[in-house]
Amino acid sequence: MFAAAVVGMASLMTAPPAMAQATPTAKTQSLQATKTPRPPRLPRNFHGSGRYYVPSLKVNVPFWWNAQNGNVRMVAGGPRYKIWFTNVIYNGSFYTFTYHWPTPIPDVPCTPIPGVNLASFNDAFAKSHYVGPEILQNRPWRRAQHWRLSGSLGPIPLTSSDLYVGQGRHTTWWQVLHFGLQNVYAPDMDEWIKMRTWSLKPGKVQLPAECK
Repeated sequence: MFAAAVVGMASLMTAPPAMAQATPTAKTQSLQATKTPRPPRLPRNFHGSGRYYVPSLKVNVPFWWNAQNGNVRMVAGGPRYKIWFTNVIYNGSFYTFTYHWPTPIPDVPCTPIPGVNLASFNDAFAKSHYVGPEILQNRPWRRAQHWRLSGSLGPIPLTSSDLYVGQGRHTTWWQVLHFGLQNVYAPDMDEWIKMRTWSLKPGKVQLPAECK
């Protein structure tokens, strides 16, 4: 579950009804050998919208992702949906709060985690491994660079994130797949974010009342 995923987000950070599939191009290995593109990076300002999927829970809800001067907020779902949660980076601290979830989860208050900020995430993204160029069969199809970031405890894998950013636009995010223990409240332990719009203009970011 992304909202319970401080581990998953910090270690970074579905099969939906019309799941977008990634098709590697024939030049993947040769491109890897000649030139590795810049790794994913979240800019200080952006706004985008898309869908959040948890296939094993049959969840498909709206998703918003905004940044304003280094503060970042994502929201999945809303009051009338099966899932509603938010993750926020605000003034150098990280917050996560789940309003409701389709299965029972612990009631955890929204409290700040100091020192987990935008730079923390970008430092983690910089350590991701390049998989190769791919075509995301969304509507519309998009050319993307596929990166993978994994976390482990010694030899035991705990979490994996597949990050898809624009080719030649490493600050444009089109898709994220998380799999691992951070999604313990989903039977298949996976979740998808699929963006439909992305702009480098600043969005609006406020700290939710539950986190103040």
